[in-house]
Amino acid sequence: MIRLISRTSTYNKLISTKLTKLNYSTARDKSLDNAYKFIFNQNLVQSEDIRNSLELKETEVDHRGIYTNNYIPKGTVVSQELPVSAVLSQDRLNNSNCPQCFGPVEVKKDDEKLTNDHMYCSDECAYDSMLYHQIKEYQELQTYFRGEIRQYPLLITNIIFEVLKQFQQQKQSPLYTVLPLLSFVKQDFIPELYKTDYNMIKDKLFKDDVNKQKYFDLNWYCKVMSILDINSFKIVTNDLKATGVGLYLFSSFFNHSCDANLQVEFRKVGMELSATRDILPGEQLYISYLDRDKFENQKEVKKFLAQKYGFKCNCKYCKGVEI
Repeated sequence: MIRLISRTSTYNKLISTKLTKLNYSTARDKSLDNAYKFIFNQNLVQSEDIRNSLELKETEVDHRGIYTNNYIPKGTVVSQELPVSAVLSQDRLNNSNCPQCFGPVEVKKDDEKLTNDHMYCSDECAYDSMLYHQIKEYQELQTYFRGEIRQYPLLITNIIFEVLKQFQQQKQSPLYTVLPLLSFVKQDFIPELYKTDYNMIKDKLFKDDVNKQKYFDLNWYCKVMSILDINSFKIVTNDLKATGVGLYLFSSFFNHSCDANLQVEFRKVGMELSATRDILPGEQLYISYLDRDKFENQKEVKKFLAQKYGFKCNCKYCKGVEI
């Protein structure tokens, strides 16, 4: 099993990353083409033909969606993606699943436990996880939010660290730029819980850094919360032994249909989308946001979609159903 040498000092430098040299108004890439290119680059599927055939188009009904320009045979893997942020569920933090990739961990009595009693399946996962888990302030936030059984604030904390990492390495953050593109929902009301959680994260990570507070202000936090509420995916691996929640940039652009032509599967923490039938050129690609079998009838399905996601599904199952 993995035994890690602490690299806390390296990640303390991450916390102290200076953003003062960056102009807030120009730090966001003004070119939407570059932003969407970054999002599409999250698709790691090996087939270049598949990647190049996918296109984001504006539509009257769905506002925007992913279309294919080529014929896609049934069973073809269309997308493979890793999350920009993922959190293992509280009930899975039992040292049987890796908190980094969600894969199985072989536990031995003589294995040395790591920070927060986490054990990792590989050196790579252990190294990657140290971006967060070796920082005292993150551990304190993790303990609090896990105690409250809330995952979204932890997802946002992970996103903040990833943005800081990008700023440190590139003097810019593509992730910071593209996040607002995932949702156009306006937050008219800010719940008190959002304010409390934001202040806790701010006090732990950048209490005395005015510029970071400018980048990661309360409005930004609420925006990301609304993005997670609509775009995050519940992660269930094929062995049903690891569940969690994650944010996937590219996959967030696929619209819903109860008659979806793509199937969602998880390979550890990675999301894989494959064609459930032959798909013709010019068709929009759809995934299902829910399990229809868990609802009593299609009216309940349509009602849930309207309340949760703010749209009325008009697929062949929902067409004509009144709510």
